[in-house]
Amino acid sequence: MELENLKELLVNKKLADVKKIYEEMNEYDIASLIEELPDELLIQAYRLLPKDKAVDVFVNLDEEVQRELIAKLEKNVA
Repeated sequence: MELENLKELLVNKKLADVKKIYEEMNEYDIASLIEELPDELLIQAYRLLPKDKAVDVFVNLDEEVQRELIAKLEKNVA
């Protein structure tokens, strides 16, 4: 999957399509794609992951992206 395709699906709210694509990808490849997303799509892309896969994707993210994601998730919970 290309980054531009993922961005387009997220922007156009084709969330079911994103979930289907995630099913076919491994955690490392998903993490690589998510790291390249603009900030406004990062949390949306991550939240679409199934919980069991989200953990594995998270550990494969760059530490800076992990911190950014945690901060965004905490901000949305508060």
